[in-house]
Amino acid sequence: MASNLILKPESSSRLETEEEEAVTIVKSSRKEVDLGNGSEVIYISKFLSYDQSWHYLEYLNKNIPWTRPTIRVFGRPFLQLGEAQPPAYE
Repeated sequence: MASNLILKPESSSRLETEEEEAVTIVKSSRKEVDLGNGSEVIYISKFLSYDQSWHYLEYLNKNIPWTRPTIRVFGRPFLQLGEAQPPAYE
């Protein structure tokens, strides 16, 4: 199929400008966090929409065998979550 789209020089430069602006926005919203032991997290603001991010989170929760042991506190069972670490006292 032949394309009817014809790019004029001024429209080509406009597209390049828009692309450069998009790259600048991504670079400014990018944050890298070193987790140690060769691991890092690269956070890019608004990389996914709200609905897409929840879809991926639900998928990961259903398909990855997370370790969530049950602990007992005063005889009552609780699921231990990875992020719920008590503060270390010296």
